[in-house]
Amino acid sequence: MTSHSEEAILQEIAETQKRQRDLSTAIKSKAKLQKVECEGVSALKPQVDTVAELLQKFGATSDACSEIGFPDQLAQHAPTLLLILELSSSDVVVSYALGQGRTHREDMSAGQLWDVDLRSGVAAGIEWLYILAPEEVTASLLEQDEKLMYRLGRYVVEHKLFHWTIKQNCESGVSPKNRQLKTQAARSIPTTLPAKIQTQLRNFFLNDDRTSRYWVHSFCKRWKVKPRSRLQAGENMDSKLVETKVSWL
Repeated sequence: MTSHSEEAILQEIAETQKRQRDLSTAIKSKAKLQKVECEGVSALKPQVDTVAELLQKFGATSDACSEIGFPDQLAQHAPTLLLILELSSSDVVVSYALGQGRTHREDMSAGQLWDVDLRSGVAAGIEWLYILAPEEVTASLLEQDEKLMYRLGRYVVEHKLFHWTIKQNCESGVSPKNRQLKTQAARSIPTTLPAKIQTQLRNFFLNDDRTSRYWVHSFCKRWKVKPRSRLQAGENMDSKLVETKVSWL
């Protein structure tokens, strides 16, 4: 037979287990409620601006330049954007900010990429970013991580190469072959890069190995260089369409 004391202990254990189950249920209910509330608040918040949108808004404030401060939201992107500007031009930085040639995905349509107002706004933002950047940022642009300088230097080369291919196609009716492309890429390396980075890029483009051949294929996809879309020399085209009408062999 079970003694009175044993029954009391078993009853206490049962009550403790019940309290634990009730507490666990309450915790789960509270967590679920908090998740629903957080999702509701998130749905009301605007989506985070892209770098291009931030630059466009920053550029739009230029009429009140005396009140502009260096934008915290762009601070982490400033070294990258300003280094590209140091290596090339504002047009290249705008293309980079808009995502042209950076991925295989269709993040923006051709119309958006070449929208005059959008590009002008982004360019103005980049100009103000340079003007208002702390001196320690602008003074050390060419002292950044070598991998970053190599990657951005290659982007600058690809941007030049894209427009060179357009010119060859539309003005001369020429469809450059892979070797011509790689040779031109080597000629397009920014001379402002450290000598070590220039050498690395030159070796990359001029080596006839699997890596460089894959780069040709990747360049074609990312910059929307379409094969066998040859134009006749001197053929007139709308300026927006010219950017997508590049031949390739």
